[in-house]
Amino acid sequence: MMPNYHYPASLTDAEKSDVVFVEIPELKPVTLAALEIQQAQAAAATIKVRVNNPYRVSHEGKPFVGGQTLTVPDDVEHSRWIDSGWVTKVKGK
Repeated sequence: MMPNYHYPASLTDAEKSDVVFVEIPELKPVTLAALEIQQAQAAAATIKVRVNNPYRVSHEGKPFVGGQTLTVPDDVEHSRWIDSGWVTKVKGK
């Protein structure tokens, strides 16, 4: 017995049994200018931090251990790293 789906009246029973799933592609920026703006905003809002001992953090799939420095976005997630004591901001020269 077929489930009670709402099909157009013009379909036959054989056509109702054929189900096709279509994958929707991931949305990408519409223009090159939009992509450049996103990259500029991301590059402008970064901070350099040093991982505190004995902690280990992972950024962009790479692990960093105590004493190593890395550049991260200046956002809410990474400000929580600083507040938690996992990392410390590195002051510029």
